Amino acid sequence: MKENDIDMLPDRLNRMPVVYKGMTVREISLMVGVGAIIGGLFGIILFILFGRWVLIPSAIVFMPLPTLFFGGNKVTKLKRGKPETWFARSIDLFFAKKGFNGNNLIFNDQEFIVRRKNNKVKNK
Repeated sequence: MKENDIDMLPDRLNRMPVVYKGMTVREISLMVGVGAIIGGLFGIILFILFGRWVLIPSAIVFMPLPTLFFGGNKVTKLKRGKPETWFARSIDLFFAKKGFNGNNLIFNDQEFIVRRKNNKVKNK
């Protein structure tokens, strides 16, 4: 073996690093965004009940914490046993089917058949 040869090739070189509870930065930002939306709705309900407008931004700021804590367990269970990019691709597919196709994702919904079809041509 030569002096400049690499003994092994790293397989996790181009993968996103895991930051918190098995989630990457993209997944964490998605969870924080969902938590902020839930917090905004919850803050509006609190504003209607108590009449204090300051409850809306407070709920927006504090609601992502429990969403990230409890939602992180759900995301980890969803990702278990699936490929590394499955969660990101499923989010992209969800938004593409809703019409928000920012990644220009191409998808095709059809049945996948492994065996041959029974279309035999008869020779006469």
